[in-house]
Amino acid sequence: MYDLLIKGGKLIDPAQGINGQRDVAVSEGKVAAVAAEIPAGKAKKVIAARGKIVCPGLIDLHTHSADAVIMYGVEPDEDGVYSGVTAVCDCGSTGFANFAGLKKLVVPHAKTDMVCFVALHPTGIAFIPEVWSWREVNRDAILKIIADNPGFVKGIKMRAVGALAETLGLELIKTGKKIASEAGVPVMVHIGQDPPEKVTAELMESLTAGVLSVLDKGDILTHLYSPKFGQVIKPDGT
Repeated sequence: MYDLLIKGGKLIDPAQGINGQRDVAVSEGKVAAVAAEIPAGKAKKVIAARGKIVCPGLIDLHTHSADAVIMYGVEPDEDGVYSGVTAVCDCGSTGFANFAGLKKLVVPHAKTDMVCFVALHPTGIAFIPEVWSWREVNRDAILKIIADNPGFVKGIKMRAVGALAETLGLELIKTGKKIASEAGVPVMVHIGQDPPEKVTAELMESLTAGVLSVLDKGDILTHLYSPKFGQVIKPDGT
């Protein structure tokens, strides 16, 4: 006897190459059977899913779920389980100066599984635009956070826009990549911003091209299809 039967839905599971009507049975919190037809009498509870999509738990790769730690943060469950997403990755909302707030104030209260990328900037996106200078880059603090939080901190996040473009530019991206390589984790780099006062389209395009030359397999370019300054798609479509 199964605990739960999700019956008649369209199952989309790319990992198993399934895209069609299937019944899904669950026992003790785990999928116990997947078949074209599982009798309803074999389950304690049945959910009629005809006309609906059934899929493995979705993972939202890019959220800012540091609610109450940064002004731009939302509750992880709003991005997560209340939206059909079982795991979220907080992307650089916090840096070494306020990371503890994310770990102590947010994660313990979330029903949604959480991982994160720690920002190279000490306070993440607590303030936008960020203020960048070399004295704000604390290699040892970042490496310690990554080492102390295996499985939770998945990489380092940087924003190749705004103050970074105006000040340290590609050298800061290279520095962040070097720290990430030391820690054995990838980097995620944000590109694209609205027309700013001090940064030209040409400078942003040059910075994005430089970022691409730094990234390796496994690194992430986020906001790939941004229509803003620094986008990767040129006017001729290339």
